[in-house]
Amino acid sequence: MSAKRVTAPTVEPVTIADLVDHLRLPSGSQEHAQLQRWAVSARELVELYAGRALITQTWELALDVWPASGVVTLPMPPLISVSSITTYSDAQVGTVLSPSAYYVDTWAEPARLTLATGSGLPAGLRSLAGIVIRYQCGYGTNAADVPAGLRDAILAAVAYRWRYRGDDDPRLGGAETLPPQVEQALAPYRVMWVA
Repeated sequence: MSAKRVTAPTVEPVTIADLVDHLRLPSGSQEHAQLQRWAVSARELVELYAGRALITQTWELALDVWPASGVVTLPMPPLISVSSITTYSDAQVGTVLSPSAYYVDTWAEPARLTLATGSGLPAGLRSLAGIVIRYQCGYGTNAADVPAGLRDAILAAVAYRWRYRGDDDPRLGGAETLPPQVEQALAPYRVMWVA
């Protein structure tokens, strides 16, 4: 099973104005390009650490076989919708399942998916990525749709980068690491996978 983002978010959960205000920069600061890069990287780190999509984005989950349990868990909650389930034959022919052939459980987080009673998959699927589930996830299309705690974590991560300005904090693994206080703030939002 492997998942990949197909369509990235079109906006960020925090704006340049949010960052300028949070960092108490003077208006007309020349740092906007740097702040934008840091906002994107901080959002990506927050999403990776929390296991959540913040702004609406499209993902695909590829399966070699349908799980024996009959249930597929969709990474990167919250789920907005399942666009399609496509199966691929050995001849590379794709077949889209009817939405009536599966059921999506949005009560669970992460959301779960199962085949409807009496439905099955075609025979002769290719051995690798024979089943591809495309879905949209995230809190919404606007920054205000994202919970305040997640937005605050991004602000704190950018502020931390701002403070060190390229001189990595020796206690951390570099710019690709969230500060411990940000990880602690993200604890209530972190997706925990139960086997």
